[in-house]
Amino acid sequence: MSAIQEKRETQLYMINIGISNRITLPLLRQGGILRSGYPYRSIVALCELGISATEERMDNVAASITWALGKSGMLVIDKDVRDGSAEQVISTLKEIGIAAAKHESENTSSNSLECLSKLADKASSKTDWNYESELAYECFGICAAHFEKYFPKQIDSVCNEIKLMKLNINKDLLNKSKDTINKQYPDVDGFLEKFIKRL
Repeated sequence: MSAIQEKRETQLYMINIGISNRITLPLLRQGGILRSGYPYRSIVALCELGISATEERMDNVAASITWALGKSGMLVIDKDVRDGSAEQVISTLKEIGIAAAKHESENTSSNSLECLSKLADKASSKTDWNYESELAYECFGICAAHFEKYFPKQIDSVCNEIKLMKLNINKDLLNKSKDTINKQYPDVDGFLEKFIKRL
């Protein structure tokens, strides 16, 4: 946190790598993971770092943390780790995405949206991950609506990036969450519909 306050980007990249390795290396281990390797606490630390960097408008740092969170979330889902890590990643990416769109932080905004779309797709392809899939689609929709409202000049390029990823975007789940999103975030009412049309 002191590195964020002092805007020390090099140190923040190193901290990001260190925490990310603490998450990913145990998950990538052959033969499963050790109990001490469960990623939740490290993911919470990375989440706090990402939120603070976004609020301080450190776009490149926050964007790299966002990618690390997305990668960690994908591994957690892939390895069927049920410790709340996936939900933590998804919720934090939503928080980062909203703040980044309002600050017009280009890299962080687009990364959060792309990571949420990948997590939604990954969770929907796994058995017994329905809740996480719906949560990821709802958070993806929330970020998309904020992006559409606050940062419209970049939304077409992000939509094109998502299309290039060739993900199976479940528009039914996105539409299902539309009313909830509009009630929770009345300031972006109607913007998700615009985004879905672009997509």
